Amino acid sequence: FFFFFFGTRQQKLHTMLRASVLLRGVLAGLKQTGARTASCLLNHTVAAPSISTSICTRHASTSSTSTEQIPDKMVVGESREMKKAFTPEEVHAFATMSGDMNPLHIDEEFAKTTMFGRCIVHGVLMNGLCSGILGASFPGPGAIYLGQEIAFKSPLFVNEEATARVTLTYLREDKPIARFTTECFNSDGKLLMTGQATVMLPFELHRRSVLAKS
Repeated sequence: FFFFFFGTRQQKLHTMLRASVLLRGVLAGLKQTGARTASCLLNHTVAAPSISTSICTRHASTSSTSTEQIPDKMVVGESREMKKAFTPEEVHAFATMSGDMNPLHIDEEFAKTTMFGRCIVHGVLMNGLCSGILGASFPGPGAIYLGQEIAFKSPLFVNEEATARVTLTYLREDKPIARFTTECFNSDGKLLMTGQATVMLPFELHRRSVLAKS
């Protein structure tokens, strides 16, 4: 483009024509590249929700939560229970995952030498039953565990059936906060564990519960 500044009028016109052709070529290239990029972005955007949807659908189909068990409102004094006996395999699996390999839980020969005489279940597994009630049915999906106090009174033995019970004791009206007693009993009705859980309720469930209370 040296001649554009110092060349003749004809040379300047020729240079401007060449520049115009070159500029149109560049713009056409950019347009094609932009179209390909937009197409890639569009395809990516469309594909992403289908992956997310399939995951959510799979989780929903494998959930054991029954919508018939989930309350449409909650009343102070209401309770829910569930029963379960922990097998040696389940206790050993938890010991492996948590790192709590205390032989009192997984070694029958060692457990015979202790005051209990046989293997006992990890205490937090008993509380896990209460967590299962809170998360699956009472209050149910959408509930958020905020805090827990626990006191263990007696051991639960491996293969012994336990009954976990969750009872609503307090419902805050200005915020979706509730408190529950959490208890666990053996087959003879003996108290094994007691505690208190603080839970954030789903907003709509809280609203209906407050309206029913008033």
